[in-house]
Amino acid sequence: MVLEPSVSERITNILWKHNDSLLAEWVENEVDLTYYDSFSSRTTLNITTGRLEITKVTEADVGLYALQINDGIYNESYAVKVINEVPKPTVRLGQQDNKPSLICEGETEAAEPVTYTWTKNGHEQNYGKTLEVPRSELFHFQTFSCRMKNPVSEKESRPLLISIVKF
Repeated sequence: MVLEPSVSERITNILWKHNDSLLAEWVENEVDLTYYDSFSSRTTLNITTGRLEITKVTEADVGLYALQINDGIYNESYAVKVINEVPKPTVRLGQQDNKPSLICEGETEAAEPVTYTWTKNGHEQNYGKTLEVPRSELFHFQTFSCRMKNPVSEKESRPLLISIVKF
């Protein structure tokens, strides 16, 4: 994770906080660059630009990051959320409003925001999590798949071949 402020003046002191706890600080000719707690082994602060880089980011790193430069002349905050990869989706046949539909399923709570794209017979269509299938199309061979995408990953379901024969 990289937090990079746009500071134009010369920096003489920096204070970074995570959820009101000290993360890193430096004061020219007074306080050596110091990292605190769990950030000490995985953080790099550029004292010329204020750029903060944190590696091995986990759920514990979620929250508010506050930056103070030059005794508060420059203040900035960053809200950070960790987003998981999307799961490999599955497609199932269902009904919505008493109409046949396909549902793109997978546990996405920790992966939001997620967008959905459907592929029907090799042609992409942008719809939501549920795709209504006209009854007239159910009596022909149709291949469907869905793709879930978020800012960190993208995965597609196995193709589902549908053919319902009316007797």
